[in-house]
Amino acid sequence: HLSARAEARLRAALARWERSSVRAEALAWPLVRAEVPFFRRVDSPHGDYLEGAIDLLCTDGEGRRALVVDYKTGDAGLAPEEVRERHAMQAEFYAGVLLAEGFERVECAFVCVERDDPQAPGEPLVARYAFGA
Repeated sequence: HLSARAEARLRAALARWERSSVRAEALAWPLVRAEVPFFRRVDSPHGDYLEGAIDLLCTDGEGRRALVVDYKTGDAGLAPEEVRERHAMQAEFYAGVLLAEGFERVECAFVCVERDDPQAPGEPLVARYAFGA
């Protein structure tokens, strides 16, 4: 029940993701899981717990390295540096969850599925972060 405009937007985002190098990178990991839930105790004035789901979690066979892929829409008009800054806190949180679970190295890739990378037309803009050893 999407409008024609919304359907076109969705199809374009899916096509950009499907042909992307970051998708190929994710699929090369030994274990790839979508919508992986997490639950973490936090010290916050807004509550004691935070829960959610990681869009795509790729891990090695030993549970030492992980790649978090988070799909983003709505970053139109932001410079690549602004996109990176905008999602840094979320990347730190995801990494903290996984490092606390025993992972030694966590990489996060925030994939702007509606935007081309200005340096690589046809590829989505990706903000990357690395944590751990």
